[in-house]
Amino acid sequence: MSWSFEWSDDAARQYRKLDRQEQRRIDEWVTSHLDGCDDPTSMGHRLKGSLVMLWRYRIGDYRLLCHLEDGRLVVLGLEIEKRDTVYKDRRHKGRRNRYGR
Repeated sequence: MSWSFEWSDDAARQYRKLDRQEQRRIDEWVTSHLDGCDDPTSMGHRLKGSLVMLWRYRIGDYRLLCHLEDGRLVVLGLEIEKRDTVYKDRRHKGRRNRYGR
């Protein structure tokens, strides 16, 4: 069974703020690598520590952070930011991240 790709509201908002060239690059990558694939874990890397429930996909200078929902077979895009800022404010000790974990 293949997986489908969905943007969260926050990720869609961040995506719309990118310039057209970056949007096209991300769109092409998601379409060719994630949308309809049989195993999205083979394309990305599982994060560690307090972000262990997320997967990272590297697209040029950007990182697409996703939560894989096995039961519904949906890949939910959560964050898309430049690699130097995507992890900031998500690793502070004792602080919950914006996804409630």
